[in-house]
Parts: sequence; C-alpha cells; structure tokens
Amino acid sequence: MRMTSYKILFAFLIAFIPNKQIYAFDLDSAMKIVEAKYATVNDYTCNFSKEEYHDGEYVQWKNVIFKYRKPDNYYIKWTEGSMEGTEIIYAGKKYNYKMKGHLGGILNLLNFDIDPLGSIAMRNSRHSIFESSIGFLIKLMKDNIKEAKNQNTGKIEFIKIVKLNNRVAELYKAEFPVDKGFYGHIIYIYLDNLLNLPVKLVVYDWNKNLTESFIISNLKINVGLKDIDFDAENNSYEF
Repeated sequence: MRMTSYKILFAFLIAFIPNKQIYAFDLDSAMKIVEAKYATVNDYTCNFSKEEYHDGEYVQWKNVIFKYRKPDNYYIKWTEGSMEGTEIIYAGKKYNYKMKGHLGGILNLLNFDIDPLGSIAMRNSRHSIFESSIGFLIKLMKDNIKEAKNQNTGKIEFIKIVKLNNRVAELYKAEFPVDKGFYGHIIYIYLDNLLNLPVKLVVYDWNKNLTESFIISNLKINVGLKDIDFDAENNSYEF
C-alpha cells in the first residue's frame, strides 16, 4: 500500500516527541518510503534555480536546465545570467572522471576538462556537481533527521500545503540547535504532493541569514535518457 505524504508527516512529528510511546508509523519507516520512491527513479530532467551565500556574497543561478541519470551522469546548461550558454557534462569514466564543458557567448568554442571537486569547478558554488541531484536532498534530510533522533533534539513540523510551480507541495520546517553538527539552523523542505520527492530546499544559518535556496521545476522522472544525452557530440548541444 502506498504511504501518503501525510503519513510521512505523521512519522516525522512522532519521531520528535520525547516520550517512549509506540506509534503506528516511525521515522525509519517514513524515510525508507521516501528512499524507496527515489529508488524507482532511473533518470529525470528538470529546471532549477538556486541562491547561495558563497565566499562572502550571494550567487544566483536561474532557470538552469538539468539532466540526471543514475548513477553518475549529469548535464547542466545555464540559460540566464553571467553564465548563460555554459554547458557542463559529467559522465564518469567516459571523460576520465572530469567535467567537460564550455563557456557561453564568444567563448563557447573553447572546451575544457576540469576536476569536478577542484577549485575552478567549486568557484561559484557551495556544492559539487555530485550534490546537485534529488538524491542529495534526500540524503541531507535523512542524515539530519537521523542525527536529531540520535541526540533527541530538534523539531520538525508541517507548516502548510502550498502551490509551487503550479503543483501542490507540502511545506515542512526543521529547526536544529547550534554546534550540534546539523546542516543548518532552520531548514524548509518542500515535498511534491504527487511524487513524494523534495523539490525545494531553503536553509538559514545560526544567525537566521539565508545560506541557500534550491528550487526544482518542470520535474519529469524516468524519461529514458540515453548515452547521447551525456555526450558532447550531441547535435543539440553547443560543444
């Protein structure tokens, strides 16, 4: 039987009540269902936008085209801003575990291969390309909820049903104490009501300043992405 997001909500809330009563749903079962849902996803396409506080300033990416195929195939194209026209492909062994890319504009003929964890790749982002998938958002949720449960601290609550990119989503708020190893002080997670997958993350630091905001739109799962989708020879790309 499919477990609804509301039952997941119930599990989240129950897990942070300090008494030792036994409930019909527990945190571990809820997270297993979220993970099981993502386990059925072989690939997906979407657009994403993000804002991050990085190296003393806020960096914004808007309406970025994103393709992902498990386990390690990524395609990213910027459509707005200073990086407009830039394309990046990571396809594991195919390109010797490097990110293959080119800049936009008049420099689009200059291809480059860079370390995905190197200083150049990380210059404008808090996260590497390996932390750009929905799987990373789920892992972040799981790790922080697990730690809160272990420490018997923190609070997770349902806020409301919202409209997000013309879809229904459930908004949750997590609040964690300082200096306890959590990802942030206040974290907002939006779960797509139909897909039961996270589609928005907003994180605030210990001074309640915005750390990062990540929004997924036009999400389409299991579209059947092929090797050519992660190939610089793809005629629809500009390599």
